[in-house]
Amino acid sequence: MTVCSSNRPTPIPGFLDDYAFVACGLLDLYEATLRTEWLRWAEELQLRQDVLFWDAQGGGYYCSQPSDPTLLLKLKQDQDGAEPSANSVSALNLLRLSHYTGRPDWARKAEHLLAAFSDRLTRVPIALPHMVRALLAQHHTLKQIVICGERDAPDTAGLLATVRSLYLPHKVLMLADGDPQGFLSQRLPLLSSLKPRPDGAAAAHVCQDFTCALPISDPEELRRALLEPHPPPPPAL
Repeated sequence: MTVCSSNRPTPIPGFLDDYAFVACGLLDLYEATLRTEWLRWAEELQLRQDVLFWDAQGGGYYCSQPSDPTLLLKLKQDQDGAEPSANSVSALNLLRLSHYTGRPDWARKAEHLLAAFSDRLTRVPIALPHMVRALLAQHHTLKQIVICGERDAPDTAGLLATVRSLYLPHKVLMLADGDPQGFLSQRLPLLSSLKPRPDGAAAAHVCQDFTCALPISDPEELRRALLEPHPPPPPAL
């Protein structure tokens, strides 16, 4: 049966949930596979999400495209129910992407998003547990774990297995495989200075705010380094 083109549904930009949840899944998929095509896609979705849904005046994202003339109300969801709200998911997406892309504007956008919901977070934090998680990630600063080595080498796999065996909610994991034209290398100049050991063995670099400790090649030593508590925040001035 032939369907007349005039009866086809008119395409729409989608909704905030479509972008936020897919981007979150892509970031998790990158950490599971270390294939940068997932990071590239997540970056593209976040850029498009910012254009379609960001509230430049009040901060946060609208659930639907605010310029849509058929909308009666421009809403922002402020409740994490059976599934987290798209704004809560987006707050953590922005923080993670700022580390993967070297874009400080996304870290600032996450700060503005959290500020937009600050009254709700202060009065009823139990209503936004996933956003509280993003707030904690912002407060502690995500720890960057960079594994330098050949993707399929046993020593690289050993370091990755150590990282994945630990519960580290405030971290981003990345693989630096030495490709100067790769997604991460093009966005993070820091990676050009991080190398495997001189003998070619894989090395892990534990970094915070793009400042890295000495490389670690022993999985047990890496485990101890990752379990060290965060340093206390600097005193308020």
